[in-house]
Amino acid sequence: MFVRNTWYVAAWDHEVTRTLLARTILNTPIVLYRRQDGRPVALNDACPHRFLPLSKGELIGDAIQCGYHGMTFDCDGACTRIPGQERIPDTARVASYPVAERWGWIWIWMGDPALADPDLIIDIPQLATGAWDVCRGDKMYLRGNYQLMTDNLMDPSHVSYVHRSTLGGSGEAELAVKTEVFDGLVTVSRVVPEAKPAPIFQALGNYPGNVHRWQVYKVVPPSLCIVDTGTIDSRGDDWRALDLGTDSPEKNVTIPDADERTVIYLRGYDFMTPETETTTHYFWFLLRNFGLGDKALEKRVIEQTTMAFEEDLVVCEAIQARVDNGELPRQLNVAIDKGSTQVRRMVDRMIAAEQNLAAAE
Repeated sequence: MFVRNTWYVAAWDHEVTRTLLARTILNTPIVLYRRQDGRPVALNDACPHRFLPLSKGELIGDAIQCGYHGMTFDCDGACTRIPGQERIPDTARVASYPVAERWGWIWIWMGDPALADPDLIIDIPQLATGAWDVCRGDKMYLRGNYQLMTDNLMDPSHVSYVHRSTLGGSGEAELAVKTEVFDGLVTVSRVVPEAKPAPIFQALGNYPGNVHRWQVYKVVPPSLCIVDTGTIDSRGDDWRALDLGTDSPEKNVTIPDADERTVIYLRGYDFMTPETETTTHYFWFLLRNFGLGDKALEKRVIEQTTMAFEEDLVVCEAIQARVDNGELPRQLNVAIDKGSTQVRRMVDRMIAAEQNLAAAE
């Protein structure tokens, strides 16, 4: 089961064009395209006559003509033409879904259209100001339930083992994490003081010695994830002055105004859109505050990050395959699972609230 009354990323903006795009979201096949004026459209991808996917048809102006018998459907899903007959039944229509375009993505609302307020889409002030550079990654595909990845993104401790060649550092898994629950947000954070730089940050910063590192993992349920990682030159125990900004999705890690050290900072946005119960569309980009305008560096950051995410996919897909393969031992939860447990509880409450609302209508 899924939360439906929320905005999900349906596609990168460049994926949705005047060519019909088929994509399944929350077990529902969707067809996406743009009107002639550029506005995106999302319809259920099945002609109600013989159920041929509308994505197998063609655009006629702003409408889709079914490729089987030529029935035509407008942007709201209403049938406007049936070849060979004048009367069009009221049932000759398909569902349409609210969509919005923001932050380089096309967002879709799969629940009650009356609740689809675009102002509920997450704000990204660092992107709006233009003060950070964007590293846009390709859409990834997870052969696993979306919550396996949100579990992963609530868990800094796996970095030491899964990401040895990219993000991992020595000994950090032994350090405790802090889990905080706010209204509509769960944050897990940790500072790794006086540590060797992780491989990716050493490659980017060429640090001469130890650094302070931070890991701040935020999840806005059901599946919007923000990951802050960064480093700063070490000056003993001054890491305690770091403000991790854990109480808001918009805040990033900051250092005192008088501190002149250079911070190498990556802020990742990882948004999981369920395709089915066991497959997920994985959209992501990174913001960086260093090497602004350096296209070679941008490519390098994307390559390094993609490598790290592919390491995550291997783990999550192996878990899904094992879950699908038969009897499992009783699941064990340990201290590092507190954040992911809180996220799953929030999602369960959101689904229950939607079910109660539907039952009351």
